[in-house]
Amino acid sequence: MKDADFRENWDDLPRTMVKYEADSTSYYRENVRHRPDGPAIEFKNGDREWWIMGERHRTNGPAVECTDGYKAWYIRDQLHREDGPAVENPDGSYNWYLHGRKLPPEEWGPVQRRWAQQHGEGEAAAAEVEKGLQRDIRPMRPLRFRP
Repeated sequence: MKDADFRENWDDLPRTMVKYEADSTSYYRENVRHRPDGPAIEFKNGDREWWIMGERHRTNGPAVECTDGYKAWYIRDQLHREDGPAVENPDGSYNWYLHGRKLPPEEWGPVQRRWAQQHGEGEAAAAEVEKGLQRDIRPMRPLRFRP
């Protein structure tokens, strides 16, 4: 779903308000964090967060990017990513989430196994997944956005 569909009723609202704080700059619309064209929170240390209508949300990249290497993908304020891990930690570890639910390795589907093999997890991760995997994951129904 495109961000434009997600914001369809917000186009007629007043302009964005910018709030400058000691350690960050935040963008608001109608008293909720909202910025369709960039991060809604920009911290002085370089960390950035994308918010739409008061929820962490970004469809074309991580919604949270920290300078230490931490990245998190959110859709409608839930950790979610189908083409890679939803959380990438600075130490190189990662976690998979679909619709806010953490997936243990035994529930990884073919996309997760392929990603693990391509990113250096190789045979050990693939063997662990194959050992516990009895079925592939099917995507949940499409997200419905509240008006």
